Amino acid sequence: MRRKEIHPLTPDQVKVLLATAAATGDRLEALYVLAIHTGLRQGELLGLKWDDVNLDNGALQVRRSLSVTKDGLALSSPKTKVSSRSVQLTSEAVSALQEHLKRQLKER
Repeated sequence: MRRKEIHPLTPDQVKVLLATAAATGDRLEALYVLAIHTGLRQGELLGLKWDDVNLDNGALQVRRSLSVTKDGLALSSPKTKVSSRSVQLTSEAVSALQEHLKRQLKER
């Protein structure tokens, strides 16, 4: 099976994406910021839980990944030991996560 070639966003496309997400109040803005600033895979991003994130230290732990199985969506451990890792967050990523947490707490 041949893999699809990945075409990352250009810097200009990233600016437009983040500006649009911020301007429209997109609920997934923090996800976009994390994706861009950390380079995490889609399944790793979607598998994150708040107990994986340490906003005080500006880091997160990749402990699981969300994947599609024949039975539906499933959380599983990363495929390799190297995939389970600590990732340092940029100040922009920390800020985006702080705002996302505030929104979630307000909605509860």
